[in-house]
Amino acid sequence: MSEMVPGDQGRCRVIEVPNPAAATNWALTQDVRTRWRVICIKFRYTADANVSARVMNIRLGYAAGYFLLVTGQAQVTASQVRDIQFYIGANQTTPSGGTYIGGNLPVNLLLNNQTQISSICTGMQAADQISSIFIVVEEWIEPLA
Repeated sequence: MSEMVPGDQGRCRVIEVPNPAAATNWALTQDVRTRWRVICIKFRYTADANVSARVMNIRLGYAAGYFLLVTGQAQVTASQVRDIQFYIGANQTTPSGGTYIGGNLPVNLLLNNQTQISSICTGMQAADQISSIFIVVEEWIEPLA
């Protein structure tokens, strides 16, 4: 077990997640022997012309299920392009005419060893696309035993 505990300074890491196919959510599994404090999750959502109220969520968990579901505070509708941002201290509303949707992550969200972070979009349509996916974490690497 590492002698580093939350409160010790880890390194800042920016992770770029590959873009999924159209109408598909993205997922990232945490590296083995790491601890992450999630700072920000950002991606772009491009909605097709079909009328549907799309709601963005971030899911954290494992193959057997999830332990946290964070919901964005506004919807994406037909033919809109929105930057989705989940971060600590997020603005909980979308400004009038704004291009982003905010969602608030818990303070000191600390993930251990192979947690899966993924998007869950309710109301996703066949030609909707998620792109430009970035996750910023503070990272600690556990030494080999």
